[in-house]
Amino acid sequence: MSMDINAPLFRQLDRLENIDPSDTDALKAEIERARAVKDIAETIIDSGHLTADVIKLKHQLGATATIHKGLL
Repeated sequence: MSMDINAPLFRQLDRLENIDPSDTDALKAEIERARAVKDIAETIIDSGHLTADVIKLKHQLGATATIHKGLL
């Protein structure tokens, strides 16, 4: 599954920019949401890095290397 993580991140930025700063409850809620979006994006990026590292390792070890399907 491929996903563009840029779109949700920019939507979150738009939500933060459009919130009324005087509405402290809404602002706090949106900041929490932004943190959650950031955390998920970091996890997706870290997972992509791991997959790339596994592919590099498989290439280095040659065609006979066995890599668990879940890592690719």
